[in-house]
Amino acid sequence: STIVPAGTGGLDYPNSQTVAANADIFVCSAGTSSVLQFSGLNGAFIRSYQSPLLRNPSGVVLGAPNQLLVTNFLDDDVIAFNLLTGQSRGCIPTVTGGLDGPGPMILRPNGNMLVAGQVSNKVHEYDADGAFVQIAGQNNGLTGPNGMLFDGSGHLLLDERDVEFLGLIKSLREVDRSCAS
Repeated sequence: STIVPAGTGGLDYPNSQTVAANADIFVCSAGTSSVLQFSGLNGAFIRSYQSPLLRNPSGVVLGAPNQLLVTNFLDDDVIAFNLLTGQSRGCIPTVTGGLDGPGPMILRPNGNMLVAGQVSNKVHEYDADGAFVQIAGQNNGLTGPNGMLFDGSGHLLLDERDVEFLGLIKSLREVDRSCAS
């Protein structure tokens, strides 16, 4: 069944989401350059997170206490929002490391961000301030890295999209054992 009907709260071209401990759902709405918050219990619209800095949001995670982190596909950076006020905390610059076309991201247990570079075809790691740390899995021939998760052993797994067949999931495979904390 549908939790959030199309158009609710302005939802337009949803492309990434995350769920909070209280079941609230945060969805990137690329068509409105915003992240929308909905109740996971009944789908009711709660809030829109917007900023002039945010253009084409493509990945979202809950960060440090009361922080929402959103990848900004067109500007190759990450925007931070205060969960309590909905206000932008500004840009976390990710200008080093060659990040191009940031998509979904995940946080390591140490708080570092792993960001899928959907154009650069790499997984880029940045610390909480946006300082480049390393490329994870850089020699694995990735094509459009997309969704990411850690398995029970702390290994990073991801799926990837073939750039000639957008939306087709090619594989879910282990990327780099060095990502385990």
